[in-house]
Amino acid sequence: MSTGYSWELFERFADGNYGNHWLKIDFILKKPPKIIKRINTAIPLPSFPQVLFKLVKVCKDPPHSEKDIARITSLDPSISLRLLRLVNTAMLEQAVSALGPNTLKNIAVTTSLTMATNPLFRNPSFNFNQFWLHSLGCAIMARKLAEEIRYDYPEDAYLAGLLHDIGKLVLWANFSRDYGPIMEGARITDEVLITEKKKIGATHCEVGWSLISSLGTRSFVADAILYHHWPAKEIAKALPLVKIIYAANTICGRESESSDDLTFIDNIELDLNHSQIKHITKETKSETDEIIHSLGLTPAALAGTPGIELSNGEFPGKEMSLEVREMSLIHGATGNLISATSKDAIQKELLFILQIHFEIKCAFFFYYDPSHNVLLGSSTAEIGWDDIVEGIELSVGNNGSFPALALLNREIVDSFGYLSDQLLTIADEQLIRLLGTEGMLCIPLTCRQKQIGVIVAGIDESQFPLLSEQLELLKKFADHAALFIDERFLEGSQRFLPDKSINNIETESLRKIIHEVKNPLGIIKNYLKILGTRFGEDSSATNDIAVIGEEIERVSRIIGQLSKPGQKKDGDNEHVDINDVIRNLSTMFRKSELEPFNINLHLALDPSLPLFPGNRNSLIQVFINLLKNSVEAMPKGGNVFVETVYEQHINHKTADNIVVTVRDDGPGIPDRIMDKLFEPGTSTKGPENFGLGLSISKDIITRYNGRITCKSRKGEGTILRISLPVSDYDA
Repeated sequence: MSTGYSWELFERFADGNYGNHWLKIDFILKKPPKIIKRINTAIPLPSFPQVLFKLVKVCKDPPHSEKDIARITSLDPSISLRLLRLVNTAMLEQAVSALGPNTLKNIAVTTSLTMATNPLFRNPSFNFNQFWLHSLGCAIMARKLAEEIRYDYPEDAYLAGLLHDIGKLVLWANFSRDYGPIMEGARITDEVLITEKKKIGATHCEVGWSLISSLGTRSFVADAILYHHWPAKEIAKALPLVKIIYAANTICGRESESSDDLTFIDNIELDLNHSQIKHITKETKSETDEIIHSLGLTPAALAGTPGIELSNGEFPGKEMSLEVREMSLIHGATGNLISATSKDAIQKELLFILQIHFEIKCAFFFYYDPSHNVLLGSSTAEIGWDDIVEGIELSVGNNGSFPALALLNREIVDSFGYLSDQLLTIADEQLIRLLGTEGMLCIPLTCRQKQIGVIVAGIDESQFPLLSEQLELLKKFADHAALFIDERFLEGSQRFLPDKSINNIETESLRKIIHEVKNPLGIIKNYLKILGTRFGEDSSATNDIAVIGEEIERVSRIIGQLSKPGQKKDGDNEHVDINDVIRNLSTMFRKSELEPFNINLHLALDPSLPLFPGNRNSLIQVFINLLKNSVEAMPKGGNVFVETVYEQHINHKTADNIVVTVRDDGPGIPDRIMDKLFEPGTSTKGPENFGLGLSISKDIITRYNGRITCKSRKGEGTILRISLPVSDYDA
């Protein structure tokens, strides 16, 4: 099997109508082929069914960790690409962590059912078994090659190997009629790439490069995909990752496992000998066979009938599978929406469901105000592109906008004219421009004959055919969302009602969790005491163990207070050395939070600081929150400065103060966050963070009649200042 262009063929093709050297660097520096703009990346790509089934099983099983889930997703190119695009990251573990098991399970179920009902995925012209096996083998080998030459980013090598041929799936999904014949026989030759360029206008290398570049990954991952079929003499001049993927694709693409033709390794100057390559090839085959076996398959089964097979080779009926998909969508949405406690949280969750199930990337939310007969725009916190929609009013009348038409008729309408012959108003055109798409789909939210509002979803026209087959499902999703919003909103306002039954369930669950958590804490605390006896009293390890022991004791007390909500917290009857608290925390933070992220901590502690009459654990909690906020603002490193000062007032008309300042040189806090910085739920750290730290800290400081303030400037960092009053008697 040929693995790269021969110069004769390369030059023969260059003499045609495609210019000199059709994959020259001009492609990157100027613009990609025009055909790439016509490719609809919203079309779902097939995944290997056994991987999907395994993923569903792992996500349903609580003992499995995020690493286990990431390991399963990393076995399939399509599912990996989908997760990376959803979170816009180049790291699978980061995507898995951000999405969570429930979301991943829903993605896997939805993908399985889409494959089951779409006849495209049963097209025999594409040997998906061979594609999947080659992609997996190439990924494993790329990582092993990277480790062997001590390349700094072996996981980048794995990702590039897994996705190096993803362009084939995209071309097949978009141009099945033209691309099917190209892929007949499923053998990669030089002529295949030339035919791709002639018949479609872009090669799978270019399409893959364009897709991966849009993720914001390290450019070398995309480059490795672009160049993996270039001539060996050109690859020799490339950076290591390009060489690694070229070698992995070449070795895994050989017709015979026993082929000894490894001269290409010398030609690309990868700094590996033939003996090393043979050993890596053997290890790759062994690891691949283990994965195949873990999925309940055999190499012989994969070498059999081409195509995508579900369990027992049977596809469920379309009607049944759509019903199952509806149940999956509604059940998944309910599970995630129950935990949403604010308008922003519900809107973010609804938007996320639209992204996962319908490939709708952006949407605005409008709520109906019957007193003025208008739709009012509502932005979602931390989603910057929809800020401008806040406060927009759309009149609800017979000659109004498309959102108003959808609300009045209680029907989904689109701006392309497929579902309505109404002309666009200026307001409609402005909304479409804000969405940044070719058009919009307006989805009414109605409940018990009550008009709740409209979701205005941004879509391109190429998405509509696929969405048109799912309008009924989309309508049921909207009805469910409207019911949930209506039950959580107070009449005439946008504040959410607490659900007493849910609170009761959560209280009981909390008690069980507390019981289970306190047991291991007790075991750890006892083990630390035993461990401490093995070191001398002057050992630094003894001090570290003591600090850890204190923190475990503090956590245990906090958890104990949760189980007694009616009782008061620990009394403020201690006299706390704040400098000592900060020193102990700095010791703990340096090893656990600062050093791993290249962050330097600078202390300037005023020795004249008096003892403060408060609760030590509460103050520890305050300073931990402040330090963690600074650390988490600088994932690429930086500096944190902590200063204490005793401010004494000569006239004694005002109390003296202990002032603690925590300053960092991070990126600063966005203006939209600053105004409500100390409110619960305000966070810049993503959907998994509750944004409670500064709110809790402010409550504690206020209890001591103190003040906490914040100053921040974009690009220059943040300063948090705490002022705690002390009387002469206290001092």
